[in-house]
Amino acid sequence: MIRWAPAAESIALRAFIGNADCTLQILKVKGSTIPVLTPTNAKATEARPTPLAERAWVTCLWSAFAGYAIDEWTASLPEPRARWLGPPGRAAAGLLWALGPWPHAIQIGSWPLSTSLRDAHAEAELLAIVDAAALRYPTRPLAVRHVFSEADDAAKGSLLEALRARGFLSMPARVVYSLGATDARKPKASHLKRDLSLLAKGGLTRLDDDQFSDADLTSALALYQRIYRERHSRRNPDYNLAFLAWARSQGLIELLGLRAPDGRLVAFAARHNTAQTTSVPMLGYDLEADRRDGLYRQLVAQLVRDAGERNQRFDFSSGAGDFKRKRGFEPRLEYTLLRVPGGALRNRLQAQVLAWAARAAAGINAERLIAAGA
Repeated sequence: MIRWAPAAESIALRAFIGNADCTLQILKVKGSTIPVLTPTNAKATEARPTPLAERAWVTCLWSAFAGYAIDEWTASLPEPRARWLGPPGRAAAGLLWALGPWPHAIQIGSWPLSTSLRDAHAEAELLAIVDAAALRYPTRPLAVRHVFSEADDAAKGSLLEALRARGFLSMPARVVYSLGATDARKPKASHLKRDLSLLAKGGLTRLDDDQFSDADLTSALALYQRIYRERHSRRNPDYNLAFLAWARSQGLIELLGLRAPDGRLVAFAARHNTAQTTSVPMLGYDLEADRRDGLYRQLVAQLVRDAGERNQRFDFSSGAGDFKRKRGFEPRLEYTLLRVPGGALRNRLQAQVLAWAARAAAGINAERLIAAGA
């Protein structure tokens, strides 16, 4: 059993992510780096809490499981009822979910990114931190994201079963898409072949990480904000320039850009890598550009080409499912594993809420979520 030693680093993430009420601890175990995200107490830190409707889903499981669902539910209602269920109504609905373990759950193995990759050999170290955290935080729920069933990914199946043996319940989280290294090297899908052809004749200049100027970084962040936070959801992380600087210095992300002939940065992606896999927790492109330019298509084509050259699987997270399936990406159902300790009455109530939610979600699979628009 590993004893919980002081973290090599402990970072208050509000300095990097405007809507993250969370501390990141970075632990070293047998050569592996294991991040731990711990929600903070606003009263203890004297910081104003992030509004309920804007909590970053990557650091707050309440936002990931309840907030997004409530947002989508109210958006689907007829206008008069949606107005009635405006911010006060959503907050009231959210209070029901707050009875569960989501707001206080400590995430083990997750960086403040949409997808946190890990090598299979690091899973023993991850489980050691899970065991140590159970002793360190005996009254706090524990969570592990980005876990797959054995049917989806044999390399991750052992992790799922090991967590279940420790009392964790599995909750379907989202459909994610991936493209194998072989298919990235030799694309088969006709849509992807056309995108690669568009990239070849598109006239854009590639920027590698070390070629980003300060102005390029500002432009990249603005492109991200327009798509993720303004177009999609305020629950997406409110990253700032300090985050980009820190994450790049840690080797956590690597930037890739596409520059137009007039010098403007018109598309970018931040890649999160292991030796075997690449993912894209941030991207952006000019929404005002001519749609015939296909900036998103060109950016994805460049990412696929790079993954093929590096012999990496491309884990493309969730969203834009139809676009990804047409380009050969395969869907997989991702689980979040969550455990609530016993003892206190609140914990027992939370455990009952979680058990009910797990039973209700037992029949969910990737096909059902895709049919619903995933």
